[in-house]
Amino acid sequence: MANGAQPLLSYFFGAKQGDKVAAVLAIALKVVVCLGVTVVIGLNLFPEAVVSLFSRQDQALFDATTHAMRLHLFALALDGFIFVTSVYFMSVNQGGKALLVSAGNILIQLPFLYFLPQWLGLDGIWLSVPLSNVVLSMVIIPMLWADVRNKQQGLTHSSMESVSR
Repeated sequence: MANGAQPLLSYFFGAKQGDKVAAVLAIALKVVVCLGVTVVIGLNLFPEAVVSLFSRQDQALFDATTHAMRLHLFALALDGFIFVTSVYFMSVNQGGKALLVSAGNILIQLPFLYFLPQWLGLDGIWLSVPLSNVVLSMVIIPMLWADVRNKQQGLTHSSMESVSR
């Protein structure tokens, strides 16, 4: 979804159509977040369907896998959100912010991977990535919101000025 939205975001940004940049971004975010939430709900309602694809003979392994899957994938929708945000910033000529989101996604996981297993054991390993995604999302949501508002207002005003000239 992010890669499909990228050419549209770039085109509308270059054409100074901030309202369309915001509309494409909104559609991309809605699709990835809704899909992520749907998958998480499906995995939580029917974990047997997924886990049994890999193993069903060992009940202990089945139970551990189901538990780990539920912990590790509870914030799956944020993976899509983070990726779309990174692509958005690339598309609107803000490579620094795109790099911050992409590198931040990796770097923020390191403290979680170090400390959570010490505090929570095996569950800490499974929770490291989703919790780091929650924290990263809390950082990039205001950054994205402010950027979209500025683009929407700035691009719309500058295109209005060029029309009136």
